[in-house]
Amino acid sequence: MTLNVRTMTLPETGLIIEYFHTAAPEHLETMGVDPTRLPAREAWRERFADDFARPIEQRQAFQTIWLEDERAIGFSTTDKIVFGEQANMHLHMIDAHRRNNGAGAPCVQQSVNIYFEAMRLKRLFCEPNAFNIAPNRTLQKAGFKYLKTPAQLPPGRHAVGDGAVNGIPVMSWRKQYSLRKNFRQDRVTRRQRGQRNTSTDGELRRRMARHSGSNQSSGKTPCSAYLP
Repeated sequence: MTLNVRTMTLPETGLIIEYFHTAAPEHLETMGVDPTRLPAREAWRERFADDFARPIEQRQAFQTIWLEDERAIGFSTTDKIVFGEQANMHLHMIDAHRRNNGAGAPCVQQSVNIYFEAMRLKRLFCEPNAFNIAPNRTLQKAGFKYLKTPAQLPPGRHAVGDGAVNGIPVMSWRKQYSLRKNFRQDRVTRRQRGQRNTSTDGELRRRMARHSGSNQSSGKTPCSAYLP
């Protein structure tokens, strides 16, 4: 099986529309999506057409499609885009049989690469439903860092782009994750820094002991600032 993740074309956005309009209420609930607030199909198509007509620097959304042997199995979208700075990412596995089996992680990783390159991002956020286990695990596997679980969104404050998924108002507890540009290099740097800290552990403890002895002789409280 060959996995291919690429930028979504305008005709392929119909996949997003049908995905939400044909999804079971239970599945929409796991995403925190209220089916009564879904845009009408035609209005949604017009919204996509308007957005695709803009230069990428002015796009309100940007999408990738996930293909397995050229068959669509899922997609990812971004919104709240600040070109050259940051965006919010959303993940959707169309094929129910591919959910909860680890198939999403490589798709997310490839989507991330496309987003950082196409929109010149420095940071990418993702806020899945706190009770939807699959995307939370997928994000962690893809290198995202957990930040917080914001408070539940209050009713009546669901403007598109604020508390919305793909322009659809949501109402749920959502965990927030973040990924910075060059995150793989950052990991290596942190690992190397940790190795250096380990190699100098003895010196740090000797410095701490000297400092502690000095403080005791002067009647001051020993300081723990030198602890590794």
